[in-house]
Amino acid sequence: MADYEDKCYVYWIRRKEHKNISKEGYVGVSIHPEKRFKEHRRKSSRCQLVNRKLVRHDDCDMFLIFEGNRDDCLKIEALLRPEPNIGWNLAEGGVNAPLKSNGKGVTTPFGGFWGIKEAARCIGIPESTIRKRLVSSNFPDWNYDGVTIKEDKSGVSARDMWIGGFVFTYETAMSKYGISKATVYRRISSKNFPDWRYVDD
Repeated sequence: MADYEDKCYVYWIRRKEHKNISKEGYVGVSIHPEKRFKEHRRKSSRCQLVNRKLVRHDDCDMFLIFEGNRDDCLKIEALLRPEPNIGWNLAEGGVNAPLKSNGKGVTTPFGGFWGIKEAARCIGIPESTIRKRLVSSNFPDWNYDGVTIKEDKSGVSARDMWIGGFVFTYETAMSKYGISKATVYRRISSKNFPDWRYVDD
């Protein structure tokens, strides 16, 4: 899981002619922006649209526009890309990236997508691989829309928590990860699980 306290950056990939960050180019978040820029340039890039733009135009460059912790960077990204299909971004920015469509939106470590087809196109892996990850316990950050949304019917705990950008209760966390209430509490209290924290913390 990502460390929300690590130094992180918001970057803007743009052409020389681009002047408006809120409408042009690509805005992303990374703890290693230089490495991420190289990944965007590779043919195997997860985001094929950005890769095609970089291949087609030789006047593209990356600019770091903000430095902070991951939470703050994701908030900036969400402000700059509040909805999908802005500039070269196919997905909405921020932690709670786009999830609502036909009830089959998906969330991944690379952002949220309207569905498996869009995720496959942007990430650059087969749809079959995404389907396997969505149901595998080895990929807890890959989810169908609604799988991890708050639905505590037993009153196990009234206190909500964030886990990887989604609201959980103790019951949903226990069910999703197959762990005890004590383990959930330990993770919420541990610095080793920075993505696990109470909503009001």
